[in-house]
Amino acid sequence: MKSQFDITVLRLNHRPSRDKRVSTHIALTTRAIGGKKVYYSGHYDTSLEQSVERVKGTWGGSFEIEFLEKPLKLIKNWKGVSIHLTMYGSKLSEGVQETKQRLLDDPTLPVLIIVGGAKVPPEIFEYSTINLSVGNQPHSEIAALAVVLDRLIDSENWEFDFPEPRLTIIPDSRGKNVLENTEKSEKSKESE
Repeated sequence: MKSQFDITVLRLNHRPSRDKRVSTHIALTTRAIGGKKVYYSGHYDTSLEQSVERVKGTWGGSFEIEFLEKPLKLIKNWKGVSIHLTMYGSKLSEGVQETKQRLLDDPTLPVLIIVGGAKVPPEIFEYSTINLSVGNQPHSEIAALAVVLDRLIDSENWEFDFPEPRLTIIPDSRGKNVLENTEKSEKSKESE
């Protein structure tokens, strides 16, 4: 199954010393719940990109990560729906319904979900299609992203296909059951 919408996430103002795990988890959450790409701005971070590439190499898929020097340009020129996650935004239920209806009316519209960082410029609020809040209290950016992705995708479960995995988890209520794709493992050994 693929996500019914073309979803990309932009992580603003990444700081390697403070945000390494948060930005990595934003990328992993985006990937796991049907997104195709994550952009990040702030400080360029090879270790962030390598972490995402390692996950992709192990668990499959074609997910991308890319650094942007000028994220405002991306938001300003976005040819779809841009959702800025902020605790100052519209109520979740109303904002998601409005956004979802717009996407159902035109499923070709790409979605950009903007996840803030330190010092979000006021222009982000201005250029975003919608400023959306998952509650009007301080909270985790990762949790907000997961909630919004779940509501947008409206899936009973998040079972997406990730082509060419080296490892695949077989759901098991009693323990860990992991299948190793030996063909993929041999290819990765040859490339080392």
